[in-house]
Amino acid sequence: MQNFDSIVIGAGNGGLVGALNLAKSGKKVLLLEKHNIPGGCGTTFIRGRYEFDVGLHTLWGIGTDEKKGHVRKIFEELDVYDKIEFIRQDELYTINILDKLELPIPFYKDKFLATLQSFSPEEKDNIIKFQELNEAIAQEFYRLYDELGGEINSENFPLIFEIGTRPAMEVMDEYIKNPIVKMIYSVYLGTLGIPPKILPYLLFGFSYEMNTGHHVKGGAQSISNALVEEFERCGGTVIYNAEVSRVEVEENHVTGASLSDGRSFKAESILCNANKMRTYIDLIDEDKVPEEVFSDLKVSKPGITTFGIYLGLNCSAEEAGLKHEISFAIDRGGTKDPYGAKNYDADNINLAFVDCHNIDNPEYSEEGTCVLTVLVGQNFDSWVEMPPESYHENKFRLTGKTLEMIDKFYPNVREHIEEMEISTPLTHMRYLGTPGGEIYAGESFLKDYIVNRFNVKSPIKGLYFCGASIILGGFNTTYMSGKAVSSLMLKEMEEEKSSAYNFDDLKGIDSIREEIRVSKRLNEDHRSARGTIKRVVNLYHPKKIEMKVSSVFSESPGSKTVRLTPKGGYIPPFMAGQYINVAVNLEGIITSRAYTISSSPNQRAYYEITVREKKDGFVSDYLLNELKVGDSLETSAPAGHFIYNPLIHGNNLVFIAGGSGITPFMSMVRNFYEKNNEEVKIELIYGCAQSHDIIFKKELEELQEKFEGFNMHLVISEPAEDYEGHTGFITSDLITRIAGTIDDKRFFLCGPEEMYQFVVPELVKLGVDKNMIRREVQTPPADPTKLPNWPKEVTADTQVQIKVSGGSVIKVSATEPILNSLEKHSIIVPSECRAGECSLCRTKLISGNVYYPDTVHLRKADRAYNYIHPCASYPVSDVEIKLQV
Repeated sequence: MQNFDSIVIGAGNGGLVGALNLAKSGKKVLLLEKHNIPGGCGTTFIRGRYEFDVGLHTLWGIGTDEKKGHVRKIFEELDVYDKIEFIRQDELYTINILDKLELPIPFYKDKFLATLQSFSPEEKDNIIKFQELNEAIAQEFYRLYDELGGEINSENFPLIFEIGTRPAMEVMDEYIKNPIVKMIYSVYLGTLGIPPKILPYLLFGFSYEMNTGHHVKGGAQSISNALVEEFERCGGTVIYNAEVSRVEVEENHVTGASLSDGRSFKAESILCNANKMRTYIDLIDEDKVPEEVFSDLKVSKPGITTFGIYLGLNCSAEEAGLKHEISFAIDRGGTKDPYGAKNYDADNINLAFVDCHNIDNPEYSEEGTCVLTVLVGQNFDSWVEMPPESYHENKFRLTGKTLEMIDKFYPNVREHIEEMEISTPLTHMRYLGTPGGEIYAGESFLKDYIVNRFNVKSPIKGLYFCGASIILGGFNTTYMSGKAVSSLMLKEMEEEKSSAYNFDDLKGIDSIREEIRVSKRLNEDHRSARGTIKRVVNLYHPKKIEMKVSSVFSESPGSKTVRLTPKGGYIPPFMAGQYINVAVNLEGIITSRAYTISSSPNQRAYYEITVREKKDGFVSDYLLNELKVGDSLETSAPAGHFIYNPLIHGNNLVFIAGGSGITPFMSMVRNFYEKNNEEVKIELIYGCAQSHDIIFKKELEELQEKFEGFNMHLVISEPAEDYEGHTGFITSDLITRIAGTIDDKRFFLCGPEEMYQFVVPELVKLGVDKNMIRREVQTPPADPTKLPNWPKEVTADTQVQIKVSGGSVIKVSATEPILNSLEKHSIIVPSECRAGECSLCRTKLISGNVYYPDTVHLRKADRAYNYIHPCASYPVSDVEIKLQV
């Protein structure tokens, strides 16, 4: 068992800064991250040719060369500032009230004040005074981080103690009367989910310190990668895919952490970037937690959560009608209260946060494209209570309603949507591990601050907290929490100190303490929710599913369908077109392969995968020739993005399949038929070498008879003499004869790489935009030397070496994916898609050259820091890699 000075749980913003600060001070630090990539909300993800920021919209705290902000000072001290390229934002936000007002609010203080004063010239002096008050209390707010674990009292924080507890609107009313000025000040605070009439002025004022706002070239992942790179340079150890299952405690002192895979690590102190409530409820044995902690937690309630739509548009921001980076789109014709209508089934979406990074950074996506993020507030309960089988339908339903609202403001957007991803409160629960899927931890009420949010030290010695659970969520504040709390840890490693928080002089403290007393007596004891996060997440995204083979039946001479029934009796819902990853142990080699689910998503008893024989197949040979009824298999949860989206793909579909590429289309057609979808029209063009290679032939013919909107067209490249159907290859001429004009049609392709190389150019000849063709990702081909831009000097006989940092050196073929070669030498790397899409196998390339196909999309920041996806990367020279496990 390895020993460390400190363990940091969670590589979110606070954890990254805290881990680096500890390592810079010479401590031996272990950073544990349950996902495959660092950053938490400070990450990006890719869909098609678009890269999206998960959570970064505006980064506060950078400032200018003349007036450096808090975050800039931290990044400079940690030697990462110069490794990140910041892009200054000109506008704070725009207020867009439908048919009434479109008002951009500038970021620069003088311009900001001038804008406010233009609406109320008679209040010019009061506006200046109010802004000065905001900035003064903001300075005190930021100094709170310096005093975490120190002295918070009326002498050090006079403004906070005098007026910080008052309702924000009440304070503003003393200075401002003009309703437009009040609205300009108020709308931004909607992101905290608490109306200004009850929001503590402390939080209102801090948000309007007119520091400059920035975005980041390469997205938030650039920050996270830079922090990790410096952390490792300073001797820190980071382990990904490392889910902490328990914080170990003995005699009221932390002793280390254990992972869900059985590994354990020892340390005298732990900095926990995980949600504080979840840590106490789920990660520490109840008898090891002082009862006072559970009593204090009763004061907290989950905070705001959101529903998000991420759109990749195949037009410029200007063409889409987008003029501002951040807008608050408000439809006053809907529900009057913008804080209402938060359930997933709300009849009226009337307030949305809209963000287009291309406005301030035209290079954020390819020329002629842009990205758009739309967020609406949500109630978590309505999502956790819905039946899992209705989850995907409800996602699209709410997305449709939100887009209807957005259409009123930006009518050009919908026709240009090329890619779409959707996040729900359950998505946030999965990735952030927060009890209510909240994005800023608990509700920001003062009773919670006094009892929980200021308390970075646990009663359990050696346990500290940072991140959104401390003071306030958001990027700048979580970075600050990581620096402040890790600095406190360093001090207390020398000499333990006691916190000196004295709230006796806090304005309204008596009523706040009464709220605390009532909350502790009447609010829910959060121990009743123990295990809820894991239970809910596992309904949709379990890490593995234990399956039993209940049936195996032949589909063609070279293919079989395997029916997999869950041993636990339950399997997650999926969308037609998604795949599962099947894990096997063959001849001592632990490996896996992704197989599309060919069965319909409407039945909930089993998944079916259809396997076709493959030359030199490894897993396929086993599944076809050795697997039998009653055998056990382990699979992943459903994943993948090759799906039909009813909101953007239309009703006129052309499916082009090659060989076993029919499997996702089989699931889709079954789904459409079973749902009696009479609006969808499908032309299936299915190419096989010979007639006996046709998979699902009988059922497809039956569906063609029963399903009015479905037509199948077989294309045989090596026909028998008596064959009378379509022959040869799937050319542009053949596509035109079958499908007619391309107008209003969406093309879906699934088959071998060779089919893509041929068919995509044929579609382009017809005028189909290649970026609008939906292509299922494929595992690497048997002969990668035929791929575009493959280095000519590298042949099938080329042998190279792979050196694993701190491990072995293996000799491998240059034409075999790195992941396959590692597995053959018993080096296991987590993987799922095995096609370069999911990034679960993300690995650091230390030296050497690799080749990966154009279909592999790497994050911009990962390219800059030499990360690869070994499942689809070929070592075309000797290479050294650093595994992330």
